[in-house]
Amino acid sequence: MCARAPVPPLPISSWWRLRPSRMKTIPDGLAARTHRALSRARSAVGRFRDDVRGIGAIEFALVAPVLILLYIGAAEISVAMSIDKKVARAAETVGDLVTRQDSVDQTYLKTMNDVVEAVMTPYTSKSYVMQITGIRIQNGDARVAWSWNQDGKEPFGKGSAVDVPDDLIADAGDIPNGEANLVRARVSVQHGLMMPGAADLDLDTLTLGKTYYLRPRQNIGLACTNC
Repeated sequence: MCARAPVPPLPISSWWRLRPSRMKTIPDGLAARTHRALSRARSAVGRFRDDVRGIGAIEFALVAPVLILLYIGAAEISVAMSIDKKVARAAETVGDLVTRQDSVDQTYLKTMNDVVEAVMTPYTSKSYVMQITGIRIQNGDARVAWSWNQDGKEPFGKGSAVDVPDDLIADAGDIPNGEANLVRARVSVQHGLMMPGAADLDLDTLTLGKTYYLRPRQNIGLACTNC
């Protein structure tokens, strides 16, 4: 019968595992302080969870920026639409008054500045641009006969090519001699935006403009004597 190998002695550092109570008992004072700290933490978390005071202020702080942007945006759109209607009416009025004449000169055309400012009220702005152009169409070729702007200058050279809608070119072809005359009235303004951050997006100004083409009413053509 083989002899049984001796069991090596257990290291002293492991003796505590053989004791009935393997963990040292936490002192009563430390346990009490830990319990009180945990109780206070649980109580604070509960009070924070159940406390609804100030929730309205928090919701308002989250929603207010969006509401302010919507309000400013709605105001900007409303003003821009009003100015756009004014610009369209100003261009139409200028073209209508000019085409009623037998002929025009710079003195008469200068009065169109007063017309534009009167129509644009209360949005009168000195930054508007007005261009009145006499156009002659012959054999499908549209050329500038004369032109005038709000500063009394000639924005387009006489005889230079000008873009005209295709339907107006087609209408000129129905005339027996193939020649037609038009007056183009164009008014535009720069509308400044108040919306926060618009300047950073290069949207601080908005160009609003309108162009009308009208036929002379008194004669086949409308000449400007000193343009």
